[in-house]
Amino acid sequence: MKNSPSKAIDEDLKLHTMIEIKDTISKLKDSISIEVISGDKDILNDSKGSLQEKDTIISYNIYGLSSEGAEAIVTYKKGKIAKCLLNIYGETGQSNIIYNFIDNLVKIDNKIYKYKTDLYRAKDGMKLENEFNYILNSEGNLLNGQAADRDIEVYKDLKKYIPFELREAKK
Repeated sequence: MKNSPSKAIDEDLKLHTMIEIKDTISKLKDSISIEVISGDKDILNDSKGSLQEKDTIISYNIYGLSSEGAEAIVTYKKGKIAKCLLNIYGETGQSNIIYNFIDNLVKIDNKIYKYKTDLYRAKDGMKLENEFNYILNSEGNLLNGQAADRDIEVYKDLKKYIPFELREAKK
């Protein structure tokens, strides 16, 4: 049985996507490590089920943002950043920041958790200490809500380490 034309197109698309990702990865700074996650519709899926097969998800480990580490899981739609889940780990707690990119605006939900004990072991081992919601423009200027200067600096650091647009690989 011969491969259908749509299957061949899917294979070409997968190859093109992998070349594009490899090219993007090669251009990134030494301060991050990357794991490509693609094709799993359950990852980062929101309640509207907006994740599509052609979307790309990349996990970045960012070094230098926190002494305990930081990880960003980024969803790209049509090659542009759409959503970023940033977890910043600290000795006494962690911040979970969700960036939703809509046109030239960035809606941010920042939850700061403190560990209940010295050793974090279980999901119920954290308590929500603060929650901030605010909107920035794409340059990092505060438009709405309250944000500490450090929160805005974290966004600007994110822009340095993570590509906001995936570029096509040159052939």
